[in-house]
Amino acid sequence: MNKVVISGNKYAFFFEKIEDDDKREKGIVMQVKPGNSSNTTPLVDRGLVHKSNPENVFIEEPSRIGAREFRALAHFPVHHGTYNDTLTGLSASGYLIEVARQKVIALSHKFFDIPLDAGFIISVIDWHFSRPTPFVVEHPGPFELFTSVRETAERGDGKMKCATRTRFVGRHGEFLTGESAFLTVSRNMTSRTKRSSDTPTIPVHPPTAEEVQVRSPHNVLIGLDPEDEDVRVQDLRNVLIGLAPAEQREEAEITSFFMIVDRNHPYFFEHENTHVPGMMLLEAGKQAAVFSARRRYPALEGSYGDLRRGEIRFSRFADPKRPIRIACSCDSPTPAEEAFRTHVVVSFKQGKREIGRIEGELSFVDAAEAVGRSALVGEQANLPPAEGKANG
Repeated sequence: MNKVVISGNKYAFFFEKIEDDDKREKGIVMQVKPGNSSNTTPLVDRGLVHKSNPENVFIEEPSRIGAREFRALAHFPVHHGTYNDTLTGLSASGYLIEVARQKVIALSHKFFDIPLDAGFIISVIDWHFSRPTPFVVEHPGPFELFTSVRETAERGDGKMKCATRTRFVGRHGEFLTGESAFLTVSRNMTSRTKRSSDTPTIPVHPPTAEEVQVRSPHNVLIGLDPEDEDVRVQDLRNVLIGLAPAEQREEAEITSFFMIVDRNHPYFFEHENTHVPGMMLLEAGKQAAVFSARRRYPALEGSYGDLRRGEIRFSRFADPKRPIRIACSCDSPTPAEEAFRTHVVVSFKQGKREIGRIEGELSFVDAAEAVGRSALVGEQANLPPAEGKANG
C-alpha cells in the first residue's frame, strides 16, 4: 500500500471523550459478548473507545507485543441494531473498520499517554479484503487484530499524529488489512450539541431498506418510493440515503443522493456530537454505491455487494444541520474470480465544498449464495433479540 501522508487539512470526524457520570475508573468491564447472551468476555472500558453504550464496544483490552506492535481480540456481533442489520448478517466493511478504529483509539490512550479527554480526527482509512467475494462471516468465533504503529509525531501537550496498519486474522488466516492516519486534538476544537431532530428538510424519497441491503428503516441513510423492492436492509431505520429530485439527477443513471442524517439514530448518534460521524458517512456511501450499481446494471440484479477494497478520505467536518449531497459513479461490472467487480467513486459535498470521498472496488455475488455462506444468519434466527435495542 502507498505510504499514508498526513496533511493538516485532511480530516473530518472528531470523537469526543464521553463523560461517565457514574463510573470513572480505567480498565475493563465484564459485559456480554456482542449479540451473545450466554457468554461473557472482558471488553475494553467504553471510555477508552469513546462510546456511551457498552453494547457498542467491539474489542477486548489491547496488549503490547512489540515496541510498536499491539494485539487485541474482537468478536462478530449477532444482534447489533446497525451492523447486523443486513441480508448476510453483518455489514462487514463498516463493522470491521469501526473495530480497527476502536483499537487505535484504545491503544493511543493506554500506551501513548493520550489524555482520555482528547479527540481523534481520522484523515484517511483504507482497507483490502483478502477474498475476491464480499466478506461473509462463515466462522463466528473470535478474531485477532494486529496493529503496527508505523509513524508518530509528537505535537506537545499530549497531542500526536500517527499512521497505523492493522491485520485481521481469523481461524483460516488473514482476511483483511487496513491503514489509517489520524491526529489527536483538544475537545475545544468543536462545541458539543445535543441530540435533536433539527435536521434539514430535503425533498427526497428514501429507497426501501432492501434496496440498500439493510432491514431496518432507521438504517437507510440515503433519500425511492417506500413500496419499491430492490435494497438489502431489513429495518428501514438503517437506510441512510435518499434520491435527489429527478431534475437534479443525471440522465439515464442514478448518481445523485442526499444523505439522511437522523440525529436520534440510536447508534451513530448514541452520544452528543456536533458533526456527522465518519462511520455514518462510510455506511451511507456504501449504500449509495451498491444501490447505484444494482440499479444501473441488470447483471447485478439479485446480487449482494460490499466494498471489497477502498479508501475513504475526509477533508472537513460534516455539519448535521446542512444537507449532504452524495454523488456516485461506478464502472460497468466485470466478472472476475467468482464475483462481479466494479470500480466506484463516491463524493460527499456540503454546498460546493467536498467534505469526503470514497474510492474503491465493489464486489457482488448472488444474494442466495452469500446468505447460504453466512453463519450469522442462523445464529440470529436462534437467539432472542437484544432487549431495548439501545445500540440501534
